[in-house]
Amino acid sequence: MDRSEKMINMVYTDEQGNLYDHPSLAACGRSGDQFLPLESSQVIPLPEGSSLVSLPERVAAGWDRRRGLRFVDQAVTERGCGRVYP
Repeated sequence: MDRSEKMINMVYTDEQGNLYDHPSLAACGRSGDQFLPLESSQVIPLPEGSSLVSLPERVAAGWDRRRGLRFVDQAVTERGCGRVYP
């Protein structure tokens, strides 16, 4: 299994708080000043009683499996994904 198969999909919200599973970007995290893709072995299931929160006026960061770091516009299309920027 290669690294891209271990990556998990990015999730993000729109302004109404609707949660989306991005169809092509992987989740990423930050270590210092570097963004890095997250793998399934680095996360845990959301504990019972946990809440997801939206951070307004922020840009979502995701990991393109071929091109690296990408940012997703908050404008969500009818397909459930926003515009993606380098």
